[in-house]
Amino acid sequence: MADKTEIYNRVMTELGQTNAPSMTDVKANEVVIFNQQYDPAMKKLLAVRNWLWLEENQQIADDLAIDLEYQLEPGDPRPEFRYEWALPDDCLQVKGVYAAPHYKGQSVPYRLKNQKIYTHGEHLYLSYVKKPCEKDMPEWFVDYAVYFIARRMCRPVTGDRELMQELRANEIEAMKDALSADIRQQPIDALPSDVFISGR
Repeated sequence: MADKTEIYNRVMTELGQTNAPSMTDVKANEVVIFNQQYDPAMKKLLAVRNWLWLEENQQIADDLAIDLEYQLEPGDPRPEFRYEWALPDDCLQVKGVYAAPHYKGQSVPYRLKNQKIYTHGEHLYLSYVKKPCEKDMPEWFVDYAVYFIARRMCRPVTGDRELMQELRANEIEAMKDALSADIRQQPIDALPSDVFISGR
């Protein structure tokens, strides 16, 4: 578990800034540069791939559904979809809507509008990308972020080209480790019990 301050401190260590100012010193040069770099850097890192560690799969409680047909007055046209659900607060992007508990089950038609999702079914199993939060970042992603930000800050903070090359090499290795670790987040479906046959 990491936070922005921890990431800043690790970046300063990688830059050899043993006496770096505290993050609370918002006017210090290092802190100003870090704050300028942080959000754009994280945006770039999160766009490297569809990170599996950000994928959430859950059933939305049935009692949160609003039955739009139940609310119809005589003569009202039927809605395109019967049920309305509010998306989870941490939902950044919907990947799929399913009719079965397993998120790779049968997908169902749906429509998104104003942070609401509309479906025909009274049960909702949702696969989505959640909004990133520092405390949820895996350690291997934090390592990648530290080297990435340190390399971007190296020139304005230190002007050391050799250090920048070293940070770039470390960043590449950290990226490989992060991609490998994230791939291992992919769930492996169990084989059916009758997949093997007896030898003769």
